[in-house]
Order: sequence, then C-alpha cells, then structure tokens
Amino acid sequence: MGIPPLSGFWSKLLVLQEAIAQGHVTWTVVALLVSVLTLYSMMKIWMEAFWKPHPDDGWQCPAATRLWPAWLATLGLAAVTLAISFYPQALLDYSLAAAQTLGAR
Repeated sequence: MGIPPLSGFWSKLLVLQEAIAQGHVTWTVVALLVSVLTLYSMMKIWMEAFWKPHPDDGWQCPAATRLWPAWLATLGLAAVTLAISFYPQALLDYSLAAAQTLGAR
C-alpha cells in the first residue's frame, strides 16, 4: 500500500521513482491505482475484523487470560516498524549493496 510513515512507503516510493525515471509512466499510474485499491480492501478487512462488535453480546474475556505478552509483542513490532520507517537509510544501503553483489548496474 505504501502509506507513510509505514515501511512499505519507502519501497513503493523507490519503485515508482525508478519507473518514472525509465519513462514507464503508465506502469506508475497502474501501480498507484493498485495501491489505492489494496488500501481500500485492507481497510474493509481491518474494519470487519477489529472494529465490528463481537457477535455474542454477553461474551467476556476469561479472567485468567494474560494479555501482556500480546501487548508486548505488538508494541515491539510497532516500534521496529516505526524505526525502519523513520530511518530507512541503513536498510536501503544494505539492499543496494546486496543488489550490486548480485550484479545489478
């Protein structure tokens, strides 16, 4: 989808910049259209899965349920994602070095 400040934004931006630089404006427009449609479908899935009320009105989370491991994992992954999003240069340099090792121009 490539939404800032998420990490997919940088990869999408680099691909679109390269497509424009090579004169493939049609493919750039198609890629942007696909991104918008993907965003729309993911928003529908997210809203259905997480924002819809529970089908059983009387359901309660069991008292012995420990949610802190799930919260810890979620917050940790969110922190890594934001770190990559705000400081992408290290991974970009690494991927460019790997591409050159594989024989890219």
